[in-house]
Amino acid sequence: FNGLVYGHRPLEIEFPDLSQKDVATFTAIIKNDSCITLSSFVKNGKEYSTQPIVAHSGDTLQTPLGRVFINTTEHFQYFEKNREIFVEKRHFEATVNEFCSNLSASLVNEESSIVRLSIKDISTLRATDILNAITAIYNEKWIEESNIAIFKTADFIQKRVDELGSELREIDKRIATFKSRNKLVESSV
Repeated sequence: FNGLVYGHRPLEIEFPDLSQKDVATFTAIIKNDSCITLSSFVKNGKEYSTQPIVAHSGDTLQTPLGRVFINTTEHFQYFEKNREIFVEKRHFEATVNEFCSNLSASLVNEESSIVRLSIKDISTLRATDILNAITAIYNEKWIEESNIAIFKTADFIQKRVDELGSELREIDKRIATFKSRNKLVESSV
């Protein structure tokens, strides 16, 4: 089997003892409905020769990579038995940089503010997920910045109203003082 298992992965695997910078790989073989064997461990370029480790869904295993949590997904049952699955935990920043290098953005045309995003990837589903995530984050940031701008405008207007109110009260006091000193009386006709 050669191909990326994205969106229909049979296993969920976590590496709690590895940092974002660590790179690790191993091979998982689905043996039967509840059994998986793990072998061929490599961490940061160093190969470890160990006996295959037998795992079941929900297990926390001690491996040459540190602890590994392994769970099966709803897709597990559809994967053929004795199928090898290459599991890779990649360096976070290197992975981000790789995706960024495959991402492009351009204006639809010179008069437009519409941006066209595209990404090159071997998985259409993963590419779609990445573009949707970028769009969602952009929209979230746009709303956040709009709200900040609205708050700043409202704050400015409120301060100005307070200042004008203060100025008007001061003018009223001066008028009252002027009328009082000059013994002016208001009349209404």
